[in-house]
Amino acid sequence: MDRTFFEHPNEHYVNRLMAATDRHTIVATEDLYNAKGVKLWAQGKPINVSLRERLLASKLNKPIEMCVQVQDGIKPADIRSDVQKILEETPAIAELGGDCTPQALKLIEGLTVSGLPHLQLSTARADGTGSYVHAVTTAAIAAFIALRLELHESAVEAAIMAGLAHDIGEMYVDPELLHGGRELNFSEWKHIAVHPKIGAVLLAECGNSPPRDGMRDPATPRAP
Repeated sequence: MDRTFFEHPNEHYVNRLMAATDRHTIVATEDLYNAKGVKLWAQGKPINVSLRERLLASKLNKPIEMCVQVQDGIKPADIRSDVQKILEETPAIAELGGDCTPQALKLIEGLTVSGLPHLQLSTARADGTGSYVHAVTTAAIAAFIALRLELHESAVEAAIMAGLAHDIGEMYVDPELLHGGRELNFSEWKHIAVHPKIGAVLLAECGNSPPRDGMRDPATPRAP
């Protein structure tokens, strides 16, 4: 799998993106063209459901994920608020946090969430399928574990972002397979099982995540 996977818009992702336009203003950051050079959408124009069929019928000159942004999407304060709600509703996770909770919440609210992660998290939060809550729960657990290991603050922040982004490949999976409550056949299982690879390729090829070797050493203890 490589970047060309995203040149053919995924139906399930496009459906989620279009559904998110009911709650957010998502605009094209540049003109959208298909592979033949036909202009599909203008830069600065908010996308809407009228673009759906054109996207699905096209091979794009550039992946849609790289060409749109959410103007009024999720903010770090929203993520912090959602983590607090999860802690109130899930005593086991709150117990794991313990004395680390205030520091974890402070780091979450201080995150810089932009570009592709911002688009994907805003879209996931809007679709109401539970994938966003799962991502935020994972981010909170990752923060608590990293803080208990006394990792450097930069490594804790990286763990939080990894938790938030770890399952974004699920957005490209048929939601009926994820929430259908039935036994899957082999083909359906393969469709789901590939989602971690989709997420990894998406972040590597279309995202702006820092390279691992560009971070400070995560084994370095946090400053007091």
